[in-house]
Order: sequence, then structure tokens, then C-alpha cells
Amino acid sequence: MKRMTKFLLVGNGTFQNRGCEAIAVSTREMLRRKFGDAMVVLSSPDPDRDASFEVDEKSQVRRSVPPPRSARRLLGKLLFLCRLQGPRARLRLSHVLRDIMESDVVLQVGGDNISMYYRGYQEYLYLNELVYRAQRPLVIWGATIGPFTDDVMPIIVDNLCKASLITVRDSLTKEDLARHGIDKSVVQVADPAFLLDPVPIEKPAFLPEGEGILGLTMAPTLGHYRGHDSSAIGKAACRLVHRAVDEHGLGVLLVPHAVGAGPGNEYEFLRSVENEVDRPGRVRVMPNFYGAAHTKWALGQCRLVMACRMHATIGALSQGIPTGALLSSRKAFGMYADVFGHTRYVCDVAKGDLDANLLQTFSALISEEDAIRHHLRTHLPTIKENAWRGVEALAEVVASEVVTS
Repeated sequence: MKRMTKFLLVGNGTFQNRGCEAIAVSTREMLRRKFGDAMVVLSSPDPDRDASFEVDEKSQVRRSVPPPRSARRLLGKLLFLCRLQGPRARLRLSHVLRDIMESDVVLQVGGDNISMYYRGYQEYLYLNELVYRAQRPLVIWGATIGPFTDDVMPIIVDNLCKASLITVRDSLTKEDLARHGIDKSVVQVADPAFLLDPVPIEKPAFLPEGEGILGLTMAPTLGHYRGHDSSAIGKAACRLVHRAVDEHGLGVLLVPHAVGAGPGNEYEFLRSVENEVDRPGRVRVMPNFYGAAHTKWALGQCRLVMACRMHATIGALSQGIPTGALLSSRKAFGMYADVFGHTRYVCDVAKGDLDANLLQTFSALISEEDAIRHHLRTHLPTIKENAWRGVEALAEVVASEVVTS
């Protein structure tokens, strides 16, 4: 009797970030479609928030961070396995060890964990080492990797060269890895969230009135690129909304994509934009209780989208919606270069005059709307095929594991 393959997804954030949810859910569905009778386990820092991942007995959510009462008891478990810097990494990795040992294949998801854009990439490298030492095949899944400084890159190369498979979601990452000698195990794909199925919302009262809808995702965290001034981001968002409504007759749907508590809460930020603009009926905020698939459906109701979150842009682009990215990272420039052959629809929020840059991107979407729609209609089938390439490459890893085990 054929044994069920057990996949463990590690490295993801909580579903309070709809991008993390989109990655996990689309990956789960790809694995189930390809491998049929497979178990998919999501390692989560907050299983209660991510409970929707468990659609049946073959999909589970397990805690990746120990509950407070057991933290001290678990602290020392991994010191013999790998050299860790800091108690946070020790706690997280010690708690996920059991799940790694019980799995057949470990997928590090999350998209851009191994990057200097964010703090904590070292922890994901330690997590990789733990998987290697547990003698489980590791797959880096749908990733943008880097960029890294020259002094760090040898550490990255030494870590990644031991992975069984690396699927990268942009050509910039693939080229960078190849320059450093990592190419045999690398397969270029599209982000798995291109395959996420949107789920319709019945009687959505939040859709605004207008001659088409501009979907807008902006976050106070964009202030990190501009001297930590989140108020400037709010003012720029208001000016863009005024232009869309007053000069182009559009309704504006403000779409929160990361809704966790704290200063980065996009729902509260976008509500303040709605109140400041004061265009009842024309500008509305999408409620914050809808998940990734519902959010993707809402983006699909828009005529245009401008978004500061990678998976909000993917949610719209994958439905053929002309979309501008309000980002300043390799993942945005790499994806747009692959999708369009240029990065004209990427608004670099870290450089120049923010208002002018937003207006330039918005104007490009307006003036080139038909051409963008035609391009996406023509190229999306290939892009989605490329997303599926990852699971085909994974099947080879699984097959080789069966032969050698």
C-alpha cells in the first residue's frame, strides 16, 4: 500500500497578511492536486488565526512558536543541532523540530524570507540547517532571494547549495544565484498565488460608485522608505484618491492587505484616508475580515489597481487587471520585468517625489489600460503554467526520496 506523503510548510507569516495566506492556500491546493492523497501541514506562529487552512483531515496547522508557559522548557532542544544567535530563533526552531522529523519533505514558503530587505533572514537560514541535519529534503518554494552584500553572500550560497530544490519566482533571483554557482537545483516559476482561485462575495455593499473602480492598497509602513514619515504616505494617498475621483470619475476601493494589530494596521490607516477624503459612496474601505480568496475577488472587480503589497498586485494581475506596484524591492521589479518585459508600472516609493511618482504610475495605467489588458490576456496562460512548474519539479524530488528511502 502506497504511503501518504507528508509535506511541511515552514517560514510563513500569519493569515493576517493576505499574502501569507495566498501563498499557503495556493500551495496546499497545488500539492493536493498533484499528489492526491497527501498530508499538508502548515507551521504557523498563530494557529488560531490560521485555522481556515484546515479544510479537512489532510490539512493541519501546527504551532511554530511555543506557547509562553512551555518556552523555558523547550529552549535548549536544538543547541546540539545548530549554532543559533538569540533566544527567539532557538524557541521557534525548537518547537518546529518535531514537525520536521515527522515530515517527508519540507517547503520553506513565505516568498522573500531570505533577503536583507527584512530583519531576521538569519533565522530562516538556521531553519534550513535544521532541516538538513534532520536529513529531510528542503525545497525553497516560490522565492525571491537577495540581494545580499558581498560579505554575506558566501554564507547564503553555502546554505542554499544543500537544498534539494529552489523554485524562484523571478529572473533576477535566478540570474543572481547562477552568478554564484547555484543553478543545478534552481527552477524559475511564477508565484504560486497566481493560481489562487478567487471566491465571490455575495452582495458586497462596500464596492464604491463610479465609472469603474480604482483598487488601492497603501500602508503606513511605506513610511520606512521615506524617513519613517507615515503621515506623508497618508497625504499622498489622499491626493491620489482625489485625482482618481474628481478628475477621472472613478470610485476608489481601499483594500487592506495586512490587518494585524499595531502601527502597520492597514485597515485603520485606510479608514483614516477614507475619512480625510470625505467622498461618501465614491470612496470605501473593504472590511478587514475577508480572507485572501475573497480579497482577490474584490480586486478582480476593479478597473485598475495600485498596491503596495506584492500579493495584492498578483491578485489583480492574475485576473487581467492593469496594476501598478507601489514597492521598492527586488520582488516587484523582478516580477514586473518577467510579466511585462519592463518595470514602467512599478512606482519606486523609496526614490524621488512620491506624489509625482504615484501620478506617473496612475497615468500610465490610465493611458495604457487597453494595451495592458491585452498583454495580460495573452500572457497569463503561460504565467500560470510557469507557476505549476514548481510542483512538477517537486514531484521529481518526492520520487527520488521514495527511491532512496
